[in-house]
Amino acid sequence: MSHLQSRCLVATSLSLILLVGSATATIWHVPTDAPTIAAGLEMASSGDVVELACGTYFEHDLVLKAGVVVRSEDGVADCAHICASYQGRVFLAEDLDQPAVLLGLTITCGVVPDGEDFGGGIYCQDASLNMAQCEVSNCRSDYAGGGLFAQRGTLIISSTVFTDNIGLNGGGGAARLANIEGEFLDCRFEDNIGIDGAAIYMSFSNPSMTFCTFANNEGDFFGGAVFCVSDSEPIFNHCTMVGNSAHLGGGIMVAANSHPSIQDCIIAFNNVGSGIDVHDTGSTVSVICSDVHGNEDGGYTGHIEDQTGLNGNIDADPMFCDLESGDFSLTDISPCLGPNNECNVLMGAHVQGCVITSVTEAVPTAFRLEPNRPNPFNPSTTIVFELNASMAIELDVYDLTGRRVSALLHGHREAGRHEVTWRGCDDLGRAQPSGTYVCRLRAGDRVATNTMVLVR
Repeated sequence: MSHLQSRCLVATSLSLILLVGSATATIWHVPTDAPTIAAGLEMASSGDVVELACGTYFEHDLVLKAGVVVRSEDGVADCAHICASYQGRVFLAEDLDQPAVLLGLTITCGVVPDGEDFGGGIYCQDASLNMAQCEVSNCRSDYAGGGLFAQRGTLIISSTVFTDNIGLNGGGGAARLANIEGEFLDCRFEDNIGIDGAAIYMSFSNPSMTFCTFANNEGDFFGGAVFCVSDSEPIFNHCTMVGNSAHLGGGIMVAANSHPSIQDCIIAFNNVGSGIDVHDTGSTVSVICSDVHGNEDGGYTGHIEDQTGLNGNIDADPMFCDLESGDFSLTDISPCLGPNNECNVLMGAHVQGCVITSVTEAVPTAFRLEPNRPNPFNPSTTIVFELNASMAIELDVYDLTGRRVSALLHGHREAGRHEVTWRGCDDLGRAQPSGTYVCRLRAGDRVATNTMVLVR
């Protein structure tokens, strides 16, 4: 299965994020129509949009409503910052019969109120939450779920960063999940702190996590990246876990009748603990076509045998372009690239980003597909890419079924920077519906993809 096909299959339900109201929906502009986010939410009803002008908003304990979208006007996290100033949580979602939606926001400096235990940034209970193009940072819970606490519901989260959050005594620095379904696509969990599950602590939960990166999260006891416990059966597909730390399972710790699946992943160079630790005989881990390498206490510990050489698993330096600077893209000779391993798959969350010219030197290829701007967009968006040499390229747009919608550019292009506009139409000029689309650039033997959100 190709990189693109994998993303399409796991991203299908992400189209739910795009249900941002019908043609009759009201858009409440903040601060023009409503002076504050809280006021906008108070006026909004299901199907409406609360749209924030770019800037910083010092508000907290904002109550989300069923079917209401809160988004920035540019659709990117850097546009609108919502800072709770450590006066309370940023968002609360409780007892909702339709998903609440957050698009293109920075959610920061939230804290659990006195006497409560969970969810410094976002508290979500008996509700579903859809998020895309967001950042959750510098939020704190003295118990668990520094960035996000979610219980009994569905999460659909894409292209979102969780960084520098703290969940202390109960863990889950970035997120604490309990009885949760759903999926995380193309998310990053970096520099979070929690006693267990420094990035994610999950119980009774079965999310899929695809093309996600877990880097430099710091736990004390169980699960530097993920602590999977209590009948949880998550799926990790094309994930990278690097530089995390915990006494048991620097990458992932599994316990209490849990059965995660790990496929096409990289679990490497975790600083404390092993790559994968299985705590008890009632738990199992399926590991397929993955690279588990260079972890401080070994690849596999506890009640799991070494999986190297089984089911396409390897123990080899993944050859990141620049491990120290956090560039986890792969060199051209990495064993984690499809042509270089027996599974013929990309392992990890990142594609090739550089070529090796000598034993000690990695040089950027200057092959780059930038995120489209704006995103989400209506009616058009600009796609920018760079080439290091004149070459034949193919730039196409696909929908989430893998059907090619538009062949934007085919043929030779000179070295340098190129811009293309997609107006949300197919090759026959027919307007396409709201949804998530994949922009795919092929140049020689290299491929890069981005997701694009069209909102009608």
